Amino acid sequence: MVKNLFLLGKIGTGKSTLLRNNLLPVLDRTGGFFVQRVLISGVCTAFRLLPVTNAEEYLLEKEEPELENLDNLFLRRDGQGNWHNDLAVFRNAGIRFLQESAAEGKRLILLDEIGGVELSCVPFVRALKKIISGSLPVIGVLKAPVNAGTLEECLAGGGITSINRAFINELRKDPFTELNYVDRSTVGCTAEKVKCFVEAAVK
Repeated sequence: MVKNLFLLGKIGTGKSTLLRNNLLPVLDRTGGFFVQRVLISGVCTAFRLLPVTNAEEYLLEKEEPELENLDNLFLRRDGQGNWHNDLAVFRNAGIRFLQESAAEGKRLILLDEIGGVELSCVPFVRALKKIISGSLPVIGVLKAPVNAGTLEECLAGGGITSINRAFINELRKDPFTELNYVDRSTVGCTAEKVKCFVEAAVK
C-alpha cells in the first residue's frame, strides 16, 4: 500500500500545478505547505514557504512590489544577483505548519516541495520524517538530483546535491513511499495517479 506519493522531474514539467489542481477541491482536508515563487517586475526574486489554507492564498507564483513586508522567505536574491537562504524559516514556520496540520485533523499532508536547502535544517528534517512515517497520507514534490545540483551552483556550494541524493535513497527504501518521475510523456498517467491518490486519502 502506498501511503506517500512524491513527484520528481525537471523544472517546468508542471508537478506543483498538477498537485494544486487536484487539491483545490479538498483544501479543507489538506494540511502541510507549499513553496511560492515571488516575482518583482516579472523576475523571480525569492521563494516563500506558506501553509495550505485556501484557494486564494494557494498561489504557486505571485507578483509583489517588494520583499520587505513578506514573511517566510527562505531563499532570496540580493542586488548583485546572488542567492541567500534562511534556514530559520524551516526551523520555525515549517515545523509549525506540520505540527498544526497533524493537530487539526487533516486527512492529507502536502509537502511541495522538499529536497533542497531545508535538508540542512536538522530539526525540520526530523519533523518531515515524522510526518512521512506517520499515519497520514503524504503527497508532494521532491526535488530531483539535477535540480538540487542547479540550486547548489546558485548558492555556491553547501553540499545540497549529496544530501538530496541521500534523502531520496532513504525514501526509495521505504515500502510505503512511491517516487514518481514525471516528464511530458508521463504527465497524463501521473495526473490520473495523483487524482486517485487524493480521492482515496480524503474520502
